[in-house]
Amino acid sequence: AILHNNQVDISNINSVESFKKNVPVLTKRDYFVPFKPTEWIRTGAQNKIKTIMTSSGFSGTFAFGAELRGDTKNIRSGVDFTLDMLFKTSSKKTLLINCVPMGVHVETSLTIAETSVRSDMAIAIARDMSPRFEQTIIVGDPHFLKKLIEEGIEKNIDWKALNTSLICGQDYFPETYRAYMAN
Repeated sequence: AILHNNQVDISNINSVESFKKNVPVLTKRDYFVPFKPTEWIRTGAQNKIKTIMTSSGFSGTFAFGAELRGDTKNIRSGVDFTLDMLFKTSSKKTLLINCVPMGVHVETSLTIAETSVRSDMAIAIARDMSPRFEQTIIVGDPHFLKKLIEEGIEKNIDWKALNTSLICGQDYFPETYRAYMAN
């Protein structure tokens, strides 16, 4: 409904440039507030739901998502397409470290380490495994990622040498955070 209401034809989305040009910027309020879960879950699909996911609710609005049994192929291809557009993962050997809270899984064909919010585990993986990859992508909450990067520096992890990129989610963060983390 949202893509239709914004006159987005997904067949025209085949590059980062076409994505930026044709897809509107959406927030949780655009998607989750106007629609009840019964409206965004496909008709008849409630019996096919495999996993229900929720956001932290930090903004005052809980956002929900659902993965249906049998949808793994479509989810994986969408995640992989996005990661490839952003980080060239199809041409670089990539390790993805998932540091989001326990139970939130990233469906991808990349090599993935699931550490939840255990900075000691994520640091050990970065130290011992990341050097075997061309790049490392770490996914997590911005507050946790800041803690992780700072603890890693204290343990002599050279994040830049590991060609590390961060994907922040769950909470908003100021532009100064982005500059701090980039340094």
